[in-house]
Amino acid sequence: MKTDLPEEITMLKKNLVALTIAAILVSPLAIAKPGKGGDNNPMKQVLSQLDLSDDQKSEIRELMKSAKAEKKANRETNKAEREDHKEQMRALITADSFDENAAKVLIAERQEKMAEHMLKRVEMHYKIYHLLEPAQQEKFLELMEAQMKSRGEKMRGK
Repeated sequence: MKTDLPEEITMLKKNLVALTIAAILVSPLAIAKPGKGGDNNPMKQVLSQLDLSDDQKSEIRELMKSAKAEKKANRETNKAEREDHKEQMRALITADSFDENAAKVLIAERQEKMAEHMLKRVEMHYKIYHLLEPAQQEKFLELMEAQMKSRGEKMRGK
């Protein structure tokens, strides 16, 4: 059963697709499993291969530290929102009749939260990218593309 989505939800979906593509282009996906004592943080793996100056390391460390602090500060709120979302979904599923509009609103709210999260990630990658020298930027993009390829192959079971 196909229905016309309100313009706002359609626009949200388009924005989410655009953000998803942007995040995929610069997402920190693992190239390979780290060796013994290696770091599982894919972004750190990429950055470790860029021959960063001490100033670049310091600035990137501060960016990551700030992002981590913000994420930690929002952890409880986000957890409560996820639990609330699950309860609302459960109520929709178990209701005597299906409320399509309520489902669309709930989906749109979830998509908006996902888009916000992805936007923050893309912004972080943008800031890091623009701290790099041109040669480092080129290598950064190559490493990220290799990660995407590797991730895609892993997801397809190759």
